[in-house]
Amino acid sequence: MLVVLALWELAIRVGVISESNIPTMTGALGELVSQLGESGFWSAVGRTLEGWALGWGIAMALGVPLGILIGSSR
Repeated sequence: MLVVLALWELAIRVGVISESNIPTMTGALGELVSQLGESGFWSAVGRTLEGWALGWGIAMALGVPLGILIGSSR
């Protein structure tokens, strides 16, 4: 993991990837830390988790009965 983060930073610093396309790793982490104190960030995280839970619930509600049905047939 640390190797990937170091390569990310290095690729942008050396100019292999333009910083206008992808921010540096340190810049992205700095922005993340600054966003942690914002209520909008946590609101977006809550909406994301809500959507994830809803999708997971729908998949379970459809998948478990279907799996039991398929598993019980010869």
